[in-house]
Amino acid sequence: MSAHSNTASTDMSLSTLVNLRDLGGIPAAGRRIRAGLLQRSDDFARTTRTQVSQMVSQGLGTIIDLRSAEEAQRTGRGPAGDFDIAYHLLPLSATSANPADMAARESLTPDEVGHWYAEMLLDRSAQIAYGLATIAAAKGAVLVHCAAGKDRTGVFTACLLSALGADQAQIVAEYALTDPAMPSILQRLGRQVSLKDPARPMNALLTAVPENLESMFRVLNDSHGSTILGILYAAGLGDDTVNRLQERLLEPAATVRHDTMGTIQ
Repeated sequence: MSAHSNTASTDMSLSTLVNLRDLGGIPAAGRRIRAGLLQRSDDFARTTRTQVSQMVSQGLGTIIDLRSAEEAQRTGRGPAGDFDIAYHLLPLSATSANPADMAARESLTPDEVGHWYAEMLLDRSAQIAYGLATIAAAKGAVLVHCAAGKDRTGVFTACLLSALGADQAQIVAEYALTDPAMPSILQRLGRQVSLKDPARPMNALLTAVPENLESMFRVLNDSHGSTILGILYAAGLGDDTVNRLQERLLEPAATVRHDTMGTIQ
């Protein structure tokens, strides 16, 4: 599932990422995620050579690309293809899941978006489990991306955070950090979409509101009687991978020392 495809066509518009963030500091399993090892973003194939070079110098060593094979074929790896970065294409959709493209076909409520997310997780659970194992064995920092860095990346990140021991509230809060960036994301993708049309209700496909992901959790529990981890374990995720992920990505557990007088230090 890995590849070393060529760079994108020279006429592709390149611009810096607008939905890039580090997952460092998120509480998980009684500890916190280490800074500088896990990042998520919008389409990395469309970023500039300067930004790629900067991120590589800061330790970027692995890319997990969640776009469809069609999207990846169309744009290649972009400038990142000229750098020594391990690349893994793990499609979480058969076709483009660019939110603006999808919104042109349908308008969904948060509940419907959550059902879509749940279906994606169930359909691609083996792919996601493989992706988690890839991260556990990766060298250097890992970047996970799709087109907008919202839907496919949001579902994958929810799975990763679950494996690291983050609770639902933390996972939902992290997902919602994308919402303020939606206008910039859509503009970067070359889509002119009005997010506030008074004649129409808000299309949840164009948002990253907490209700979207909360709906996914509810569907998994109510309709399938399972949690994210339960689904991933059934798809092949093992304790060994979870342990390696936590060992690699979480800050060391705090230790309590006592001096000879019994005072905690």
